[in-house]
Amino acid sequence: MFRIAANEPWWECVLNHCLFSIVDFGNIILGEDGERLAAFPIPRNANDPWHGYPIQSEESKPNPDLLDRWEEEGVITAHVRRKIETGR
Repeated sequence: MFRIAANEPWWECVLNHCLFSIVDFGNIILGEDGERLAAFPIPRNANDPWHGYPIQSEESKPNPDLLDRWEEEGVITAHVRRKIETGR
C-alpha cells in the first residue's frame, strides 16, 4: 500500500508553505511531463479546499527536514532523495 495523499501533517513544508506528496518511492509518474512529486499549497483562506498539482523538483522541493522524515520513514530511498535535492 502506498501513501498517496499529502494530508499527513508531518508532510508539510514550512519553507514552501505547502504539503508535498510522492508515491511508491517516486516510481509513479503523477504528471504529463514525468513529474513524480506533487505540491498542495496552503490555501489563503482556511475554508478554501486544498488543491494539488504535479511539479518537478527543480521548481520547488521539500525542505531538508521533510526529506529527512521521508527517508527515515521509508517513503523515499537515499537515491530518490538525492534526485529530489538535485532537481532530477
